[in-house]
Amino acid sequence: MIFLLTGFIAGLFGSITGLGGGIVIVPVLTIFFHIPIHKAIGISLIAIVVNSSLASASYMRKGFTDFKLALSLEQSTVIGAILGAILSGFIEAKILGYVLGIVLLFASFQMMTPVGRYAATKELKIWHLSPIYRIEHPVIGIVLSFFGGCFAGMLGVGGGIFKIPIMCLIMKVPVKVAVATSSLMVLITGTSSAWIFYLRGDVYLELVLLLSSGILLGSIIGSQIGIRIKATWQYYLVAVLLMLGSLRMLIGIK
Repeated sequence: MIFLLTGFIAGLFGSITGLGGGIVIVPVLTIFFHIPIHKAIGISLIAIVVNSSLASASYMRKGFTDFKLALSLEQSTVIGAILGAILSGFIEAKILGYVLGIVLLFASFQMMTPVGRYAATKELKIWHLSPIYRIEHPVIGIVLSFFGGCFAGMLGVGGGIFKIPIMCLIMKVPVKVAVATSSLMVLITGTSSAWIFYLRGDVYLELVLLLSSGILLGSIIGSQIGIRIKATWQYYLVAVLLMLGSLRMLIGIK
């Protein structure tokens, strides 16, 4: 029952924020259930594929997803994710935990800066199911997405924790579009790196099934909330979840 609840919470907040749910799953499995972090990462990557597929479908129907942006960033992200998934097998579990905590902490601080607060208030217009805005610094976004993908594949968080700050803070993408586009990209990134963990034996399929059952319900509810919630609230919810996940990993890893 507790795994179903964990999956539901991960699916709910992962869909609202576009983070994918790995930010909930990995800390919970490692800290509270004492599952080795390599196994937790493998389980998380497969579970968030379920989450992202449902969330991205809902956002697509409302016209918030930027397909061109997603494809341009995913080319470098997928390469990084595969590299990160391979490298994770050679890194000590304790180090992986601290790296995840530090990365989450950095991302949350970035989103709370004055630049981040400005990004949270940007208005978004929709015209014929297409978001209207101007993307800035695309080359920098693509390069940073490679490193984001590398950390995502290494840490099992799907990449949303990196892509949303990159899109909002650097590329000046409205938060609604960033969340929706991130959900689609997390699906691709998670799929590209999850199979490496599976082939390496770092996946408990029983837990994946339990978590996925909860994620299904959470994703359906979360994506509907994400469409209707105010952009500012959605943005700060992302920042708060990043901060909480960071503190739990830095304090809880033994």
